[in-house]
Amino acid sequence: MNERTTRHTDREIVNRWALAAINPAITRMLSRKGTMDPDADRCIGFFYVDHAEGIMFRIHSLCRSGPEGRPKLW
Repeated sequence: MNERTTRHTDREIVNRWALAAINPAITRMLSRKGTMDPDADRCIGFFYVDHAEGIMFRIHSLCRSGPEGRPKLW
């Protein structure tokens, strides 16, 4: 996390949608699955609780940063 990012508690993020930057770990995971798009720099996903694994983030869509920080889907 960096100084520009707001910290949230677990309870604040669970069952919420989020726009996240694609970091090296996400890139590796998506590349292994063959779903990485080189034009994507963000992903949209949902935080939920998996009772066996803990808090999870399920990626639903890849996107690019648009004007004013709004995601551009394709």
